[in-house]
Amino acid sequence: MSESAGSSGAATSAEAKAFVTGPSRAVEDVVAEHDLLDLEEHRSEVALKQLALDNQQMRIELVGRWGKWVLIGTGVQVLIADSAFFVYGCRNDWRIPVAAIDGWLSATVVQVIAVALVIAKSLFPENDRKWRV
Repeated sequence: MSESAGSSGAATSAEAKAFVTGPSRAVEDVVAEHDLLDLEEHRSEVALKQLALDNQQMRIELVGRWGKWVLIGTGVQVLIADSAFFVYGCRNDWRIPVAAIDGWLSATVVQVIAVALVIAKSLFPENDRKWRV
């Protein structure tokens, strides 16, 4: 009986070893596959965040260039309007109708404020969650 138990014990030991070796490989394969999936998921997240950062950087550069040229254009336009108003005043001995002065001042102030608001809204959008990373 001890031989059968011994041989049975040896068979059981070999079977146990095969059983442990087989599943451990399967577990290692699953763990390796899981690690690869985690790595790919991490790479995808990093790529998406990098894309969002690149997009935001390009947007900031574009807004900066656009804003600079709009301010330069507004400055030139106000300078031209002021120069024209000055020439008109000099030619008419500064007898300028009140309506012309009101119109000139109103248009200049409204234009400068409007440009400032457009640029501010562009730089600081109300829904800036979409730009957060």
